[in-house]
Amino acid sequence: SDERRVMRALSAELATLRSSAVTASKQPVDAETMAKLAALGYVGGTAAPRPASSRPDPKQMVQLFREFEEATWATTAGRLDEAAAKLEDVLRRDPENPVFRSSLAKVERQRGHPQRAIELYRDAVASAPDDPQGWYNLASAFQEIGDMKRAAEAAREALRRDATNPDAHNVLGIADLNDGNPDGALSEFQAAIAIDPRNARAYNNMGNVYRAVHRGAEAEEAYRKALALAPNYPDPLNGLGALEIDRDRYREALPYFDRALATAPRHLEARLNRAVALQLAGDTAAAIAEYRMFLQQSENVPAYARQRNAVRSLLVRLEKSL
Repeated sequence: SDERRVMRALSAELATLRSSAVTASKQPVDAETMAKLAALGYVGGTAAPRPASSRPDPKQMVQLFREFEEATWATTAGRLDEAAAKLEDVLRRDPENPVFRSSLAKVERQRGHPQRAIELYRDAVASAPDDPQGWYNLASAFQEIGDMKRAAEAAREALRRDATNPDAHNVLGIADLNDGNPDGALSEFQAAIAIDPRNARAYNNMGNVYRAVHRGAEAEEAYRKALALAPNYPDPLNGLGALEIDRDRYREALPYFDRALATAPRHLEARLNRAVALQLAGDTAAAIAEYRMFLQQSENVPAYARQRNAVRSLLVRLEKSL
């Protein structure tokens, strides 16, 4: 009665949340969904939801949410190990809480532990199989570790539940390009743009396709469109630098990689491409330093295992040449 305007505003927000929320499954997960989860590596079972009478009293949950807030502050401050420990603890004490689970998954990805994030996203999908965002999160995490087959399967499940998700099309397009199907990739990226004409990621991905099939002018146009939509987006900057390498303009490539790394210092592809440009420009000592930085930054990133092996072999030859 004292804060009626605030009460009305909060009531309206709550109504919006209720209308769009996806609840945990009230029934056992159907056989088809379990088969798909099994194909994605899920080996757990889905626990039946607790009856309302056995769920925690909200008053008893106050301490958990205080600890969750502390974990959120730690995440914001970059204290990721502390945040992960707190989130693991609150999730252990309230294992059905989807907010705790998704927050922990995000922190684990930031910490460079994508496999743990995948476990959490699998649990989330098993708990709420009709949630398209859960499937997309799982697809994105698989993409992060380079498992494009499973990423594509999860992205298709996301689109089956929400056909308007442009980023699920982005995942499918990257999978097509990875499989050597540039036409299929372009089709997926165009579908993403049709849904969201301001989707900078889709334009960047189109640039990658055009560059892969040696259509440099179209690649540059797509990268510049992505940058016009998102000026601080490092991926199209990296793409423009790679185009300059393709054109044998190694010194001209360096400013693009520098700009990408200024925005994202751990952008591994830009770091590796910068080393290549330095090597091709004849600056062997600087290239060696950059390759070493790439090895250090990519140490715990499974998707870059092949590149790490190649760089180690290359460094042996370069160091002997000095």
